[in-house]
Amino acid sequence: MMVLLLLQANPLTSIYQFGAATGSAIICTGLFIWSQVQMATFKSTVENTTSVITQSNSELKALVSQVSESQNKFTDSITKLAEAVKSQSDSQREEMQLIRDMAVEHKVLAANQMIITSGFQRVVEQLISVVHS
Repeated sequence: MMVLLLLQANPLTSIYQFGAATGSAIICTGLFIWSQVQMATFKSTVENTTSVITQSNSELKALVSQVSESQNKFTDSITKLAEAVKSQSDSQREEMQLIRDMAVEHKVLAANQMIITSGFQRVVEQLISVVHS
């Protein structure tokens, strides 16, 4: 307080009178004010950076949430596709089994038709031999 009173009258007089002590007080006061300005600037920078980081983290959290939701939907779609492919495969297997069964039945039917044709041919031959005799 005393230093400020001395400096208000005429700063150069007090420097001449008290010399280095007054200069040291002026330098210390200047450094104190400068450090307070620097602290305020640093605090403002830290607050701005913190708010930017917080906002970025919020955006990142939202993005990760969307990606996770998309991956869950994708997984559900792949599961449904796998089930549809399995169902189609089962249907095709059943169709192939029916075709095999039909082929077996057709083979049996062809064999029976050959037997009937062969028997009919013998009957016709016997009738022809009876008619000629």
